[in-house]
Amino acid sequence: PSAMASYDYLLPKERFALAHYIRKTFIPNPDQDSDADLQALDATYNLSAGQEIPAQIPVAKASAIILMENKKEEDRIQSDLSNINSFSNEPGFSIFNKVLTNSKTVFSFLTKNSEWKNNLNGFINLVVNNVNQNGFNGSVFNLKNEEWTSLYNFLLKVI
Repeated sequence: PSAMASYDYLLPKERFALAHYIRKTFIPNPDQDSDADLQALDATYNLSAGQEIPAQIPVAKASAIILMENKKEEDRIQSDLSNINSFSNEPGFSIFNKVLTNSKTVFSFLTKNSEWKNNLNGFINLVVNNVNQNGFNGSVFNLKNEEWTSLYNFLLKVI
């Protein structure tokens, strides 16, 4: 003999149905449950409260809401990306292209993490600690101090 499987995955309504099936099938003349018995069960297990199902929203609607909430930021990023070539004479432009994997990811990352604008060291730490997730590639590890400064100043102008 083995232990009986747990029925925790069943809804309360299904558990009662299973209990009634077992009683009807295997106990021909069962004792009747009194109102007091049922109230005691409810008090013990809070069965009348039912099952709470968290609020749900269709994925398509959730996507539309997220896009709408971020539209202003997305428009700004697109505008910055469109204007980047107008800064091609800046010293940081070529450095940016050298350390870049994905410009849109870089702009999104830096727009959402605006604290990098406070100082060069904060910028360097943010970039280096998030390489390959922020649109920059491993070439950033080879930048010299003056290149970091040029890249930082370039991105301050562009973003």
